[in-house]
Amino acid sequence: RIELFPAMDCNNDYLIYSDAEAMFSVGKRFLDGDCLEKDLVKARDLLSRAASLGHIRAQELLRTMEETPSEGAPESQVWNDMISGREYDATHPYLLEKLNATKDRIWEYNKLRPSMLKERNELLRELLGQSDEDTFINQPFYCDYGCNICVGRRFFANFNFTVLDEAPVTVGDDCFIGPNVSIYTACHSTDPVERNSRREWAKPVTIGDNVWIGGSVTILPGVTIGSNVTIGAGSVGVKDIPDGCVAVGNPCRVVKFLEKE
Repeated sequence: RIELFPAMDCNNDYLIYSDAEAMFSVGKRFLDGDCLEKDLVKARDLLSRAASLGHIRAQELLRTMEETPSEGAPESQVWNDMISGREYDATHPYLLEKLNATKDRIWEYNKLRPSMLKERNELLRELLGQSDEDTFINQPFYCDYGCNICVGRRFFANFNFTVLDEAPVTVGDDCFIGPNVSIYTACHSTDPVERNSRREWAKPVTIGDNVWIGGSVTILPGVTIGSNVTIGAGSVGVKDIPDGCVAVGNPCRVVKFLEKE
């Protein structure tokens, strides 16, 4: 709802807002640099006030700000290298700390009673980089960082969904994920000496809107799957799949294009 405040002078007037949604919208403008200039102090102030009033997105954004290393810090470089596809040290203490912190949260999620729908959704919204009140993932669920996973509206994933999100994993709206599906972004050298150095790199995975991924599918690093696609059970995605088709097999290949209306 940022468009509700188009004429506001962010730098002078931001303290007048007491409504949580208004504070979130203006705080995000300061964070994104949509005001006269980017101002993290004012952004954090407004977002904190909105979060204290129970604004969910403000709470999520604050957590992201706290978890993201500050620019110029040593941990910032290894994190940016990892999510940008550059080679990085997978044993860096900062990464191991974040991995273990995520494992703790995943353990908590998987231990919640299946009937605790509200608590499950709230925890998913803390874990994932983007999700909403309709996001539903059957337990157990596993991921490495969580914050690099962004899912669209009405996302559903069945049991044993596993995501190694060293690079961004982006999923569109109305996507169904079958049981035992794995999405990998982490890459290792085929040379054993290089591999044993624990140097890695990662490639993003992108899935469009209206996609059904069948059970026991594996999607490998760097793959993009278009919109309006069905991936048959047991397939291994090694190359990009275009829009509007059915694809199956190992390696996964298009076997049918949908008829355009």
